[in-house]
Amino acid sequence: MRTDLNFFSPYQGIKKEKSDSKKYIYFASGVIGAIIIGSLIWNTVNIYKVQSEIDDYNTKLSDNTLKAKLKESGEITVKTASLNLYDQDFTELATAIKSREVIDIDLLNALSSTLPSEVCFTSIDVQKNKIKIIAEATRRSAIGELEHNLNSLKNVQNVYVSKIVETGVYSCEIECSLKDVE
Repeated sequence: MRTDLNFFSPYQGIKKEKSDSKKYIYFASGVIGAIIIGSLIWNTVNIYKVQSEIDDYNTKLSDNTLKAKLKESGEITVKTASLNLYDQDFTELATAIKSREVIDIDLLNALSSTLPSEVCFTSIDVQKNKIKIIAEATRRSAIGELEHNLNSLKNVQNVYVSKIVETGVYSCEIECSLKDVE
């Protein structure tokens, strides 16, 4: 068996490898070129679309009826903002007043329910959590009954009859404090 030696075989493989690597380079270059051209076309089309939308909006904005509506909308927005500020301030004020409210309709109803039939209030003065009542009664014992009834109220404490004057009817001054009840 005889085998021939080919002295050129090492050079034949290099040439083949060079041609294979050139194919890969050309292919990669073609793919990158296609991506670049594709993105150029894509971006150009999108720029054209956006520019046409901008032109449409500019023509709509130049319309006089839209300008009038836009001006009216701006005025309404300013008015709404100022009304919202007023509403917020009034809400805070109402909340503050309500939290400071010492006398309410329930307390007034409770006070009037303590009145015996022989007693009538001449005046009621409320300062912070103190109540000063000036009343007239036909009997002295009715004043004591009023004092007892006021003591029995759940949000009244320290009832004190400071003065009783008899001038045909019995006039009295009653001072009491309110409890801090929510």
